[in-house]
Amino acid sequence: MPIKIPELKLPFRPQSTLQVAMPIGGIGAGCLCLNGHGGLQDFSIRNRPETTARPDGHGYNDAAFGVIHIRGKNPATLLLEGPFHPEKIYDQGLQAQGYRHGGHEGLPRFANASFSSGYPFGRVVLSDPCIPLQAQVTGFNPLIPMDDKNSGIPCAILEYAFKNSSRKPVDYEFSFHLSHLAVGSQELDRGSRTRALSRGVFFFNTESPASEQFGSACLMALEGNPLVKGMWFRGGWFDSLTQLWTELSSGKFEPNPGSTELDLEGRNGGSLLFRGTLQPGEESVHPLVISWYFPNISYSHGSVESTCSRSKSPACQTHWSPYYKSLWGDAHEVARYVQRNYVSLRRRSSSFSEALLSSTIPAEVLEAVSANLAILKSPTILRQENGNLWAWEGCFTDVGCCHGSCTHVWNYAQSLPNLFPALERTLREQELLRSLSAEGHANFRAALPDGPTPHDFHAAADGQLGGILKLYRDWQISGDTPWMKSLYPHAKNSLEYCIRTWDPNRQGALFEPHHNTYD
Repeated sequence: MPIKIPELKLPFRPQSTLQVAMPIGGIGAGCLCLNGHGGLQDFSIRNRPETTARPDGHGYNDAAFGVIHIRGKNPATLLLEGPFHPEKIYDQGLQAQGYRHGGHEGLPRFANASFSSGYPFGRVVLSDPCIPLQAQVTGFNPLIPMDDKNSGIPCAILEYAFKNSSRKPVDYEFSFHLSHLAVGSQELDRGSRTRALSRGVFFFNTESPASEQFGSACLMALEGNPLVKGMWFRGGWFDSLTQLWTELSSGKFEPNPGSTELDLEGRNGGSLLFRGTLQPGEESVHPLVISWYFPNISYSHGSVESTCSRSKSPACQTHWSPYYKSLWGDAHEVARYVQRNYVSLRRRSSSFSEALLSSTIPAEVLEAVSANLAILKSPTILRQENGNLWAWEGCFTDVGCCHGSCTHVWNYAQSLPNLFPALERTLREQELLRSLSAEGHANFRAALPDGPTPHDFHAAADGQLGGILKLYRDWQISGDTPWMKSLYPHAKNSLEYCIRTWDPNRQGALFEPHHNTYD
């Protein structure tokens, strides 16, 4: 039987369906994006940005999508996404062919879509005159102030809701499909493995445990008992999705247990299918989770020279691991954790969002504040296994831009110190313990992984002085006097370095040329 989940009591705000790409992921754990027409894109889940705003090419990318099939005398089958914008197909030469990304973009779609947000929740409402059901897609990752563990889960939670808008009972099949997200570096997807679970599919590969390609992913139903297809049909080109669509549109979905042994060529993936009946006016919700786990990262910045970034050897020693490795052993463990705690994670996240968005602050300010919280869930922020935060200034399409938690850029951040003060304090330690010379010169770009930095470049006065002010702010927020006292001598040294600028015979942060982002 379809389950009922309490309605979110959030003041969702309408947005343009064209421009939306809302990050859904954990702090420092990567993300994927819910777009304005209800699709999923930009699978930045492998410890680096991976957006769709790149030149089009042959082949296929990561894919995740839902399908609704209406059974009965007048069967109908639609992709659970709204109209595909021509601007996305013909966008300044980027991905101009449009249908060679996930591979499912050309399937029949709903005629109408509208997007609204109440971050961390995004919602897309779908309707079509050919379908007697109204569909609703809600996506989120937990955002719970002061709880950095549960706000840093490497997962995306999706809720597909259906309401019978007709005067007759409706028999339906809802299915969700995920391509293999952990195929590794093997050609033609050889080396990818899948295993059907009681409520989902576990994806993994045969890479060396030390390889950067080593990892896993999981698709799991959070409620209900779906039919499970543990492995897609393996063939060439679009055979996998062609066979899948044939089964779905004919109502002849075929479960299978997957394969942990077969070394087959061709695209792989897994699927879940739910069957239900809705009476007139009745509603149902099917919650799912997509989790990922890629524990090895080869690149480094700052004083630590990267060796793996120049090596293609699967056995190359990696430099560091994401924080989630300290909590879970693979993506299946992540999914099971979310399944056990789903109700609490959802309730606590909605409580925060409702408190924020129901404020009497002007709507424009609320929109700006809530929308920019998405940066915390984007690939802009990384978190090391020891819990310390590290960040880019921003992101290009496939790599981070401007390394090192740049002090004169991250001076602006206020959400992080107020919502997750323990994480913000790791940035003070980064600045004052590992990026400060004995003379008090602060390198405004921190090393990754943690370590000392060189001091062969001028200071950034606004960032260096801002760090001193932020130490005082973070002490006020936390009340942790022993922590503040442990950093005070370093902050004093930093300030004295800046003061020495008044002596024309010595070099200080204010005397030197320096970057400035406050103009």
